[in-house]
Amino acid sequence: MTRRFEVPDALQDRRAEIESTIRPVTALAFHAEATAPWDSKVGGVPYRPLDMEWPADPAGRPLHFLAQINFAQLPHLPGFPDAGILQFFVGGDLGWLGCHFSVEDAPVYDTYRVVFHEHPGEDPALLRADVPPYEEPEDGPFIRPVELRMTGTLVELPISPDDRNFRAALNWTDLTPDRYVLGEQLHDVYQEACAAVHPTLDQIGGYPAFRQLDPRNAGQPHQLLFQLASNEDLGFVFGDVGIMNFFIQPDDLRKGDFTRVVYYWDCY
Repeated sequence: MTRRFEVPDALQDRRAEIESTIRPVTALAFHAEATAPWDSKVGGVPYRPLDMEWPADPAGRPLHFLAQINFAQLPHLPGFPDAGILQFFVGGDLGWLGCHFSVEDAPVYDTYRVVFHEHPGEDPALLRADVPPYEEPEDGPFIRPVELRMTGTLVELPISPDDRNFRAALNWTDLTPDRYVLGEQLHDVYQEACAAVHPTLDQIGGYPAFRQLDPRNAGQPHQLLFQLASNEDLGFVFGDVGIMNFFIQPDDLRKGDFTRVVYYWDCY
């Protein structure tokens, strides 16, 4: 059963505007347990056919395996594939983690990589199990090696207060220009109602969250593909409690084309 956002009493005067923004989302949860190479996961051993080289940056340094989504293992999200494995690799460099900190129409996959396996198999004999050695950096935003099984639940959520279109969508354009356009108290009420449906920021689809500001400008159609937040309890932290976002253009998502996915992250 899909969990749906309920408009709080304090926001009933904006019920119509809020409900018009509601979208289906796959809310993700993670579990510290062993996984198979084809499972949905964060960290661990990725799905890698024998002929697939480990993604590397222009200097030949291996990228860090961040996560993979096996769409066949998760509830079907409208508009997204119902099968195939989507993988995310990011840079291991201190300070940047392979991010260009911009949203581009034609990103260059030099310091991060998004790979889609349309027809994955489950024969270990046809897969590689080796991974590059991990080197613990002395400082900076980095990702420790973890292995977390990923599961998902379908929910429905309205627009995030962090989204660039939040004020316009809720017709709050006459109020203060800062990000907390609901006022501090109503902002908390709104966030608590969202958290009652989906208590974390880990998700597929829906609206993005940021520690700073939305990097997309008004003319860019990119929508959220995948979002992953730091989780200190599970040992997965980068930057100052950072959030990673991967964006895709709607036409590309409809075609199942993941060659122009844009990667961004920020922290406090």
